[in-house]
Amino acid sequence: FANRQKKEVQRQQRSGKGLPHDLHSCVDAVSSNALEVSYQHPVNGKELVREFAFDKVMNHKTSQKNFFETCGIKELIQTTLQGYAAVVFAYGQTGSGKTYTMSGKEQQVAQDGFRSPETDGLIPRSLSYLYAQIYAAKKEGKEVSISSSYLEIYNEQVFDLLSNESSALPVRYQ
Repeated sequence: FANRQKKEVQRQQRSGKGLPHDLHSCVDAVSSNALEVSYQHPVNGKELVREFAFDKVMNHKTSQKNFFETCGIKELIQTTLQGYAAVVFAYGQTGSGKTYTMSGKEQQVAQDGFRSPETDGLIPRSLSYLYAQIYAAKKEGKEVSISSSYLEIYNEQVFDLLSNESSALPVRYQ
């Protein structure tokens, strides 16, 4: 159904008709841990509503700071300081906000060197939090060693987000 609906939207956009009114909001955050998806049955036309539960649900109005504070990444960083490995994985369709969520506004990141408290994404916030935790541990006399990678997979190519190089990394398939 989603592919058919997407093609219809694209057809209407090409024809200049715009988006159908019933497609503007079919997903609603109904609580801090639930989403409601409503759609029209493709055969009988009846509206169907389904609710899905998650650990956390945040809407498009959530600030970068609030997202960082509530998404659980601080706890994840704490576990890495205890010796565990951790992965943060952002997944979604093109234009859904993955890069903004992870990096923040790229222009400001490049110009301000990660110093934009309003728009910093998870990567700069995580690094700041991690280094604050390392500093506190070192003040207590603890020895800390870290290594990290921030990678983006886009169109089957891998990019190192901490590198100044903009070219894809070589990938070996086995």
